[in-house]
Amino acid sequence: AEATLLARDVRATHPQARLVEAFPSAFLRTMLDADACRDIPRGRKSQVYWERCVTDGVLRRVIGSLYRGAAARIAGPLTRLTHRDERAAAICALTARPAALEVATPVGDAEDGWIWLPPRAFLADWARRAL
Repeated sequence: AEATLLARDVRATHPQARLVEAFPSAFLRTMLDADACRDIPRGRKSQVYWERCVTDGVLRRVIGSLYRGAAARIAGPLTRLTHRDERAAAICALTARPAALEVATPVGDAEDGWIWLPPRAFLADWARRAL
């Protein structure tokens, strides 16, 4: 609700602004298989999802798709991040890229807003079916 209020205020003062709401855990989790990360304690999910996306190579693949020639220069430093807040900021920024390219998968509605997920091609089968 607070994010929606803030977005409405920004939209009122900057009507041309493009607003993208990112949820790092959701962005990462939807790219992993259904059974990839079971029984993860609350507060550790985003870290485990990040580590799994790096280990499985999915983070590099999505960066490669979104940034083409600059992908190696971007993916290297991002995959080496260890601090939770830095990782979250990276995924927030990474969420904006497919939204700007109009290849993100939006979930939500016009009243409450949209959450932007990875491009559909990167979603795990369970996530695609759920949409």
